Amino acid sequence: MKIENIKLFRMNDYDWVAAESAEQANEWYIKECGLSKEEQPIEEVREESIDKIFLIPIEEAIEEDKIMNFEIKKVGETEFYKVPFSYSLNILKDVDFEEPFIAGSTEW
Repeated sequence: MKIENIKLFRMNDYDWVAAESAEQANEWYIKECGLSKEEQPIEEVREESIDKIFLIPIEEAIEEDKIMNFEIKKVGETEFYKVPFSYSLNILKDVDFEEPFIAGSTEW
């Protein structure tokens, strides 16, 4: 899976998967999460902008994130960087992914 072919798919209210197609994302997600096709219908998978903003906890950020001057959002006592998914893909540009992967989640 080449980085330039990766798209972002919202699987449900809490997970996003990076894959080349909605079908590929859904098949992988079903297998990875142990779901049935009835529990994760393809009709619920939505492609999202590659510039979708994700929140990364500052304490989990890599050095490259810290020097980029991303906007900071505070939720409760935790501070997060607001990072576009496209930025993360740029960092991973030399990686050849063998399968889809979780790009973001509200479960952390």
